[in-house]
Amino acid sequence: MSGSAYKNSVTQRLAQRARVLGLDPNVLLKRFAFQRILARLALDERWVLKGGFVMELRLGLAARTTKDLDLVLRDEGTRWTPQTVQDLIDEALDVDLDDRMTFEVWVPKAIVVDGVAGRTWGVSVRVLLDGTELCVVRLDVMTRAVDMGEARDVLRVDPVLPGLEGCGPVAVAAVDPAQHAAEKLHACVRTYAHDRPSSRDKDLVDLVLLEEAGLVERRALGVALDRVFRVRDGEAPPATLPALPAGWRSPYEAKAEEMELAARNFDDAVRAVTVMYEDAVRGLDDERKDG
Repeated sequence: MSGSAYKNSVTQRLAQRARVLGLDPNVLLKRFAFQRILARLALDERWVLKGGFVMELRLGLAARTTKDLDLVLRDEGTRWTPQTVQDLIDEALDVDLDDRMTFEVWVPKAIVVDGVAGRTWGVSVRVLLDGTELCVVRLDVMTRAVDMGEARDVLRVDPVLPGLEGCGPVAVAAVDPAQHAAEKLHACVRTYAHDRPSSRDKDLVDLVLLEEAGLVERRALGVALDRVFRVRDGEAPPATLPALPAGWRSPYEAKAEEMELAARNFDDAVRAVTVMYEDAVRGLDDERKDG
């Protein structure tokens, strides 16, 4: 089958699969591209997956669909520049896995992410199937992520189209749920420049998803919260969770209804997340006193 014919066959199968799942075909197309990128990055232990795609893998398609692929590059000994980041990603993706996929990595751009340790690079990647463009995806790559700790999960990435040539399941390293929750809690409570409250109501949704799935172990969360707050703010996490912005009520409840969360009411969500946070911080404090 010629390159264009094969690509058309794959995109048609993706569209059919999307209809079965009730998804926008472009969402599944991007998920397919992410999986093929991760199949290559998984060959280098320095790459760790984080962000929204981790939520999709842990919780299935009920989680928020992801626009970008968030990654951490664990290599504190290298001085990263746009060129060195581009070269490393280009080399990592230039691997033949018999899936007919190739990639063109564009020059990364440094981006400012409030309240995050390390530096983040936005990288656009052109994804080609048999030499024909499939889509362009965005990677957000963090370097010098000194607040992450060493805990990792290994997550299985199942193929979007089972049986497709060269596209079997992949095991990828990912941030553990406690670190994921700690970063989102920090983003929720942080006050930004000019006394702006956080506008990240989606983080409350993700925290409720993690809590309702029973994925956040309290002691591990306490350790992760302590590390994240000390690295990013220079101080321990507060004993109580500050009030979350009232402006989150409507967007949270709309998302919670769409995703069929148990805590569809904003007040119930805040209560659940507050208990999770304060139990974790109190448990760590009690452990230190006993020690």
